[in-house]
Amino acid sequence: MIKPFFVPLKASNTMTLLGTAVAIGAILIIITISFNTYMNGKKKNWGEFLFSQNGLAGLVFYLAVIALIINMIAGLHLPLGRPFVVFFVVVPILLMFLKEPLTRKIGGYPMFPDGFGAFFTEGFFELFDVLLTFITNTVSYLRLVVYTLAGMVGGFGYWIVLVLGNIFVMVLEGMIVGIQVLRLEFYEMFSRYYEGGGRPFESMKEALDKAK
Repeated sequence: MIKPFFVPLKASNTMTLLGTAVAIGAILIIITISFNTYMNGKKKNWGEFLFSQNGLAGLVFYLAVIALIINMIAGLHLPLGRPFVVFFVVVPILLMFLKEPLTRKIGGYPMFPDGFGAFFTEGFFELFDVLLTFITNTVSYLRLVVYTLAGMVGGFGYWIVLVLGNIFVMVLEGMIVGIQVLRLEFYEMFSRYYEGGGRPFESMKEALDKAK
């Protein structure tokens, strides 16, 4: 088994190893979002440039969250209080949530052509998917160190760490797939025939009890 030469393979450095993997993932994500933001700005695709999770809003949100985590873990005591959270975390989340209607507004089209209710339901699932994707895409880089950690343990523990580590990563990726399926079921299927109203379901037993 080939082991990473840039990581000291000692049990005491486990957290450093995990943190290094997550840091590498975060840096790569920041670089790719920056590339996408630049390209959309160059193409004057302002909706994607400003409001996309892979645009300016997503980049500001991701950097702000990383700054908050580093400030908390490293104990830097930087002035990242409530105003910082509101402007650099909450506002970008709202912009990502309102990406489609704001993009339509820029293009001169109605913001909610299918009604606000349909937009809100779909937008909620999409926003949840976006936030979960940020987390899983970053943490998924832990798979880089699963084999290394397993090698540290050795023996029967090797297989335990190997199995549990890969299960952890697969569960995170599975959550992304699950959210996508729920969103598609609502938008592509339920929204075509489902209407609110009607009467509540009543079982045969409940109907007989009422008739007595």
